[in-house]
Amino acid sequence: MLTVYLPFDDRNLALIYQKICKGDVRMHKWMTPGAQSLIKRILDPNPKRITMADIKVDEWFKQDYTLAKPNEDEVLSIQENRVHTPGLLPSNLSDQSHSPISENNVIAIEMCLRLNGDVAQQPDYSRSVR
Repeated sequence: MLTVYLPFDDRNLALIYQKICKGDVRMHKWMTPGAQSLIKRILDPNPKRITMADIKVDEWFKQDYTLAKPNEDEVLSIQENRVHTPGLLPSNLSDQSHSPISENNVIAIEMCLRLNGDVAQQPDYSRSVR
């Protein structure tokens, strides 16, 4: 929501998967250092990335935060009065006829593209010595 675009984006699905695995996140320069740091820590591909407890105590996350206390009756009323608007969703989503891609499909696609040499190989500069 801060960046108004997807953190990992490319026209090639296999390249998106590579960016996710590398943690190659694109950030706007106008974002505060605190916001950039928190987003990078959330999207870190390392399984030991930041936890919810760590996020809740992060200085940027706590900035100007006031705990919301929704009125239970009001929330129930809103939920009961929600109306499905036909045409709002594409027909394949509204009738649930779409076929979602699983993680295994993405891995298989990436392997096929690597075998065919179609995946752009980008040098890994993270281990470069300066």
